[in-house]
Amino acid sequence: MFAEVLVDVRNANTDTLFTYEIPKHFESYVDIGSRVLVEFGSRQIIGYVIRISDETSYSGMIKEILDVYDFDKQLTEEQIDLAKIISDETKSLLVSSLDLMYPAFLKTKYRKYLKVVHLEKLDSNVAMLFQGKSKIEYNSSMLDYSSQIARELKKGNLAIEYNHYTYGKNKYQNIYFVSKNKDIENLTIKRKRIIEYVSNNPGQTIEEISLNTNSSHFLINDLRKDGFLEVREVIKEEDNLKKFQASQVTYNPLEQDIKAKYEANKNKPYLLITDDLEFKYKFLEDVISKTILLDKQVLILTKSIIQSFEVYDFLEKRLINARVYCFNSSLSNNEYFDNYMQVKKGNVDVVVGTISSSFLPLEKLGLIVIFDANDTAYINEQNPKFSTLNVLKWRMEYHKAELILVNETLSVDDYDNYLKNNYILLENLKKENDKYTLVNLRKEIARVSPLISNTLKEKIQVAFNNKKMVALILNQKNYSEMVMCNNCSEVIKCPSCKISLSYNKNKNELSCNYCDYKVSYSNLKCPSCNSSKLSFFNLGLESLEEDLKKFYPDKKYLLITAETMSNYSKYSEAVLTIEEQAVDFIIGTNLVFDLLNYPNISFVALINSDNILNYGDYRAAETLFLNIVKVLNKDNLGLVLQGYNLDHYSITLGLKNDYQNFYFQEIRQRNALNYPPKLEIMRLIIGGDYSKRYHAAYYFRKVFRSLFTDSEILGPKYTRKYQGMQLIIKTNDFEKLSKLIEEVKEKFKKDNLEFIFERHPKTLY
Repeated sequence: MFAEVLVDVRNANTDTLFTYEIPKHFESYVDIGSRVLVEFGSRQIIGYVIRISDETSYSGMIKEILDVYDFDKQLTEEQIDLAKIISDETKSLLVSSLDLMYPAFLKTKYRKYLKVVHLEKLDSNVAMLFQGKSKIEYNSSMLDYSSQIARELKKGNLAIEYNHYTYGKNKYQNIYFVSKNKDIENLTIKRKRIIEYVSNNPGQTIEEISLNTNSSHFLINDLRKDGFLEVREVIKEEDNLKKFQASQVTYNPLEQDIKAKYEANKNKPYLLITDDLEFKYKFLEDVISKTILLDKQVLILTKSIIQSFEVYDFLEKRLINARVYCFNSSLSNNEYFDNYMQVKKGNVDVVVGTISSSFLPLEKLGLIVIFDANDTAYINEQNPKFSTLNVLKWRMEYHKAELILVNETLSVDDYDNYLKNNYILLENLKKENDKYTLVNLRKEIARVSPLISNTLKEKIQVAFNNKKMVALILNQKNYSEMVMCNNCSEVIKCPSCKISLSYNKNKNELSCNYCDYKVSYSNLKCPSCNSSKLSFFNLGLESLEEDLKKFYPDKKYLLITAETMSNYSKYSEAVLTIEEQAVDFIIGTNLVFDLLNYPNISFVALINSDNILNYGDYRAAETLFLNIVKVLNKDNLGLVLQGYNLDHYSITLGLKNDYQNFYFQEIRQRNALNYPPKLEIMRLIIGGDYSKRYHAAYYFRKVFRSLFTDSEILGPKYTRKYQGMQLIIKTNDFEKLSKLIEEVKEKFKKDNLEFIFERHPKTLY
């Protein structure tokens, strides 16, 4: 037998299949998706089996597979097909797309061991290998016993242990106990409550503790890290005989109509739009329950770790005897491994996880749910730069499953898809948006500081009097390079792209982030009123924090930016700080929106809210609209909205959650400038030697313009972030564009240029 293997070498020249012979002793358990050790050139490296056949047309010398890492199938045919689709859509290496399908613990180098589970049931020939030991390292001398070992693994008499991870029939879980001789006197009230609960209820899981103390997993794990709680690992025998108890849900007449519409329409994604938290969870509990009764599995995606635990805890409580598993980066390696193995064995009904859970090997998928589906967090920023929503749509088609996109309002793309009959709309909006305060910064000239209005200062004081925290959002980390007219407040924009121009201080010129338009700042006048009185607006989070500390020197501050939230440890520290109210001010960028689900936050203030409208992004108005709705739909959370242009339609319609009128206002502008959804917008960056990348970029633009009609290309423009030439491409002919990229890459192959393609760019600057 022969295997076509993709070797783990990150190079375009080796991103193809190579033929290897499968030795007889491996034939019984080498499968599509198996990881194998092969000789490639002078090296021994890992490869992935993509195809298996009895014959081969390859006439050259064929080497044998040296070793097999797994006694079980690691990838499904669906995962391999999905990797190929992502590779094609993102113009990335297939081996990089396959990487997405593997959890982290399977990507690391490890030593493999065989572990005895039931010695009395073990085949005598296999038992002799152990020579009285309970665990031995697997090596090449055992190859002749491979088929027998594989049988014993299936029976559950053996387990495989990879370093610290054990693959077998048993599931391991952590149970918690209170540590002895630890002084809890100085702990917070919430931490003492957890210690007291665990003391009275020893041996419970983190899920049980979380549910019964209304505490996050972060807080419980922090007590464990500090030594107040200790953990013991025990074997949890899966009891698959417990019968799932379907949820009984009752609806009012309006809700019954929504459910009837859901049941009457199939084969298209659903848009579930609601600001009613009770209805949202009731509806999802109902449809999830009915999916489980059909012996189908449910995949639920959330944009953040916190949200994944919230959804998981709710379902654990409501779905009696359902097998619900959570996947996110906060789990320990062993917990993630155990959960993953339960998914592989099919012992799961519901999976709740973050973006990486999109690729889990669920082979009976019946329902997919994605929360906050229009959030840009679902666009993967690392290569391959895939869209999670597109992945889920593909899996929906593959499994003939149902897909529900859960949002609090509709994005422009969502509503456009609905109007084109691509989506089914399930709407339940009923809240009165009256929890906001508008602050017109034009009128409030004599404010306490450029960023802090008198109204905001009063609101802050009321919050502190009520022992609450406040959250202030300003989406500029340092300063924003933007030029505004002092006379009429007109922002200087690119005449072609209609986005704000950035000011380059060294060159004393304004330039566009999308195209190659540039203009000297010297003698520049406002295009609207011809005034030469222009100002730079360079106020960001650093300025805001500095101003606040002048008025509140004794308060505590938490800064939330991409830099301060760069890893899980920093993220968990931020969550703990907010949960225990160890801070007074939460200030940061849009990342703050993910940390607002706590009752001890009084209000959110959008500082210079309309400033976002001047960003170099065609989605700026939509971002502001969505941000306003996000805050107003949070129970018991107020909104203070400061700005100069408060009558802009993104604000007035956002306050009413009027997505229909917002769409019609926005779509006219997008259509006029060929922005989505009229044309798909993509980005190509060409890096490498200066003159060669410059030549390749202009050659690409020239060929594109000669081949494409009803399309547009902007640039090339040098981008510091990627150290390359950027081209913004607007077209609906992706297949033709894909071929052009490959042809240009081939033409400039000798120049060693790097081509970075983004079909779903998160930003365009």
